[in-house]
Amino acid sequence: LMICSAILYVSYAAYDIWSYRFKANDDVKTDAGIVLGAASWNGKPSPVFKERINHAISLYKNGNIKKIIFTGGTKF
Repeated sequence: LMICSAILYVSYAAYDIWSYRFKANDDVKTDAGIVLGAASWNGKPSPVFKERINHAISLYKNGNIKKIIFTGGTKF
């Protein structure tokens, strides 16, 4: 019974995650988009940070956001 419950739960979670991508609305317009900071290597953004930046720029160019806000910090 516990194994069946676990399989059912994992199956539902996987379906919910998979179906969520079809629910996204690309026509949403907002005042700003926030880009969460990530590592930079030798002064260059990491691949994850670079993709976040590229996605924010794409949203800005498409008119979905009016401003881009970057977050993060600096080690001292």
